Amino acid sequence: MKKDGVQMYNKIAFTFKEYFLFYLGFIIFLILAFKQEGDPDYLNYIDIYTSSLNSSYVDIRIEPFYYLLNHSLVSIGIDFQVLLVIIAFLLVPAKIIFIKDYSSNFLLSIWIYICTIFILYDFIAIRQGIAFSFILLSYYSIVERNFKKYFFMIFIASLFHFSAIILLLIYPIVIRQYRTIFLYLALSIIFCLNFFQIQIGLATLILENISLPAFTLEKLNAYSIAEDTAFL
Repeated sequence: MKKDGVQMYNKIAFTFKEYFLFYLGFIIFLILAFKQEGDPDYLNYIDIYTSSLNSSYVDIRIEPFYYLLNHSLVSIGIDFQVLLVIIAFLLVPAKIIFIKDYSSNFLLSIWIYICTIFILYDFIAIRQGIAFSFILLSYYSIVERNFKKYFFMIFIASLFHFSAIILLLIYPIVIRQYRTIFLYLALSIIFCLNFFQIQIGLATLILENISLPAFTLEKLNAYSIAEDTAFL
């Protein structure tokens, strides 16, 4: 009887988790898909959208896949709002599904997502938000120990934001198992590096030793000296 009660509780809890994440994800999707002018980058993204009609991604200085998405829509006269709807599809489902599959405390994970990724990236810096969606999807490849799939996901992410290419370097590290204390230590070090704006030259290392297209190198160089990515 006790075992049946535990199974029933687990089933109800799992069902609540799925419904909660679905409806919350749908609300977040609507917020992103139908947002209006108000965030700092909104007008910049409209400018990118209109400029993509007669300019190349090199001229606009944005990543190829984001340019292609904009150019494809604006060239057939699609309204900018439709672009936001498509972007919302790229932003939200991957993050909600990842939380459902891997979070042991989905309420805490949702809270962290809303207070960090959603506000900073999905709502404002949407190219980074899209790249982060593919980065999360790449974690499934880490679990499967499938480098080809991991490479593909990170490559796609980098075509929305070139800084994601750096994650190719960490695959040999993340496929290993570590004691929890080492994971907390690594996160603490990363937080301190970023908080105190300490540069370790990771992007510079790539710029000096890996052959990449000129535009990619230019973008990585810009990210390496940006104040909000100091740890690179």
